[in-house]
Amino acid sequence: MKQITLGLPPELVDALDHLCGRNEDAIGDVLRAALRKDLRNRAKARADRLGVQLAPLREDVSRDLADAADWDDLKARLWAKGYSLARRGGGLSIYDRSGNHLCNGADLGHSYARLMRRFGQPIAPRGVMSAMSMTAVPCATVPTAQQRRAIDPHTGLGTRTMYLADSDQASRARAS
Repeated sequence: MKQITLGLPPELVDALDHLCGRNEDAIGDVLRAALRKDLRNRAKARADRLGVQLAPLREDVSRDLADAADWDDLKARLWAKGYSLARRGGGLSIYDRSGNHLCNGADLGHSYARLMRRFGQPIAPRGVMSAMSMTAVPCATVPTAQQRRAIDPHTGLGTRTMYLADSDQASRARAS
């Protein structure tokens, strides 16, 4: 057992002395029981609060979390509903389009570890594109560097778009 030192106000020390005498083991038992009870109550209150707060979000995305075939599919499904997904700490977080953290995947019953096992790989870190995130777009002219930058609709991160142009057109554009 780990030893800790608590600073208590005099009235709590007096109450513990009155209840337990000077028996330090009894005081420790009372404090441990009180802490256990308080922690259980706080955990239940948090779960109840999250249950109420997250009910609309859970209802909105639970089918997507359950049915997605892979990370790209899950990101696309969530993005279509106004959410994004990213690793945060050791888990997975869901954000609104403004970047506000809404909850963790585990809060919705889908932990990062569980999704990783299902999809067979971790989600790509921020700034790393998967092959599905790159888009091929036919174009009439070779675009500028600024035009080639785009926002990945799955992650909200900046990506590069590949443009397909015939080699004669690309050569003419470079010559001018």
